[in-house]
Amino acid sequence: MTELSLPFGPWRKLASAEWGGHPLSVYVNNESLIMLTVFDKSGDNVTGMLVLLKKPLVLDGSTDAFSSSQKRELVFLEKRSPDYHVKFLLVEATPYYVPYSQQELIATLQRQHQELQGLTKVLIDTASEFDIKVKELTPVDSKTLELLTGDPFTLFSLSGIPPAGEGLRATGRASRLKLGMDASKNEVDVLSTSMSGVFVVGEDRLSRVEALQVLCESALSAGIPCLVFDSSKTLAGLSVPTKDEKTLEEYGMVPLSSAFPFKAYALGKGLFINLRFLDADCFMSGLGAGNKEVAAALQAAYPESSSLDDLVEKVSKLAETKTLNAYVKAKALRCLRVLQKAYPTTFGKNTFAELSAPWDAGMPKVFYVDVSSVDESLSNLLMLSLMREMKQPPSAASALCVFEQSADKLSRDVKNAVAEKTNVAFAFHASHEEDFAPLEPTLTLELVGDDVIATEPHKEKKRFKLRPLLTLFASSGLSPSQP
Repeated sequence: MTELSLPFGPWRKLASAEWGGHPLSVYVNNESLIMLTVFDKSGDNVTGMLVLLKKPLVLDGSTDAFSSSQKRELVFLEKRSPDYHVKFLLVEATPYYVPYSQQELIATLQRQHQELQGLTKVLIDTASEFDIKVKELTPVDSKTLELLTGDPFTLFSLSGIPPAGEGLRATGRASRLKLGMDASKNEVDVLSTSMSGVFVVGEDRLSRVEALQVLCESALSAGIPCLVFDSSKTLAGLSVPTKDEKTLEEYGMVPLSSAFPFKAYALGKGLFINLRFLDADCFMSGLGAGNKEVAAALQAAYPESSSLDDLVEKVSKLAETKTLNAYVKAKALRCLRVLQKAYPTTFGKNTFAELSAPWDAGMPKVFYVDVSSVDESLSNLLMLSLMREMKQPPSAASALCVFEQSADKLSRDVKNAVAEKTNVAFAFHASHEEDFAPLEPTLTLELVGDDVIATEPHKEKKRFKLRPLLTLFASSGLSPSQP
């Protein structure tokens, strides 16, 4: 029988099949964990894979009240015959679509295994409140496990793979993002598809940015990459696991074994403001330079211009007209040359194509744009150019874009560019709700003291406390007294 040598193995193959045109395999290990791998193919080449890990638990007791109390998606399965009566609960880790490589598979298994450890602890504690005993099938209880995996119809009903015809990349995108716990100790979460526009409002700036970090972690834990714009380096802590493991364990959470994949970018170091995605008026007003005549000259030279060098060359070659005479051209060139001296490494084509499609990485990664050394005007121009350069994502909540800057510091052009995006989630913060205009929220998190009040359109409000952070909160860049 085929075995895989992977973390937590060996993994013994239970079945192979094809579902909706996708080859799949099901494995089990000595912890009775069930692993499903589904492969994405283009012709004869495997381009990616969906990885899903499930853990079966055996329940003893009445499960009706317990199952009704659960907010997360769970699978309860009861098997009965004259010889046996077993109630199973299957706990599922977040499914991940990753590039086809052993390195990615190993990293995903480690992440899912860690997630299942935390979920199991929480469920065991919760079940005990309903007088339910929970048994883990470790070491392998072959007889009980056979009741679950020995029947192929039961086995494939547990797979959780997408219906035929749906892309594997879409699997898991409507994930539940864990935010905290309410007064009854029930876990509070939101669907990733509810995060088209998240507004964090109230309290001090430091508390709001900490809530943004919780959102980032929850998205990453659900397999959603994050594009982060940070003017204070506070969210740089996403690259470092927290050392406060005791608080996590008290909350029923498992500390990260390693940091989330993280890559930092800085303006002028391979990252530039591409003028192709800015109009002349926006460019000049953003820098506070020029006038209508100069803007007209720049507008005429703008098509296909990416840098200041491109603009200088094209303005110098413009044919003179009644309104665009030699004086106006000279004035525009003088303005551009002043800007060239002031911003020699600021404008041009980006060398980082991944920022226009962070979901193509196929993994939960932090794309961290550090604008801490950039003034507000340039920061807005950079964010605007990157928002306009961003491609159309393949499915809902393909990425989460987080703005550490207060929403009242974001230009209207940036907000309008955000409003035009679909299938990308966004998170902002501000002192007052009117600071977000003209954007409309799909989820508002209002901070009131130590509590959070979550509001979604047409849904009942939820009051809870934020969960502890999995990563370091690098708060040195902010003061709690900042508005």
